[in-house]
Amino acid sequence: MAAMEQALTELTAKVEALRAASPPLLVPVTEAATIFKVSVPTMRRWVKTGRVPVVKVANTMRVDLSRVRGVDAEDIGRMARGKYAV
Repeated sequence: MAAMEQALTELTAKVEALRAASPPLLVPVTEAATIFKVSVPTMRRWVKTGRVPVVKVANTMRVDLSRVRGVDAEDIGRMARGKYAV
């Protein structure tokens, strides 16, 4: 039983360390621009066109990083054929 409690304590510590190291899920547009390595005007344009998911918090818009998805091979193929803009 003591070994199981020790393992649980270690696992809990690892989960908390991962949580502390990961970025917050809702970030301001300016911080999202930094994360995506684009200018703030570009990020605002992406927000306006719906390319980046946002959540309104009080009077501010926050980019929802939990709903952002990357470009996969299928997306690249569609872009190459000119049928899809990511």
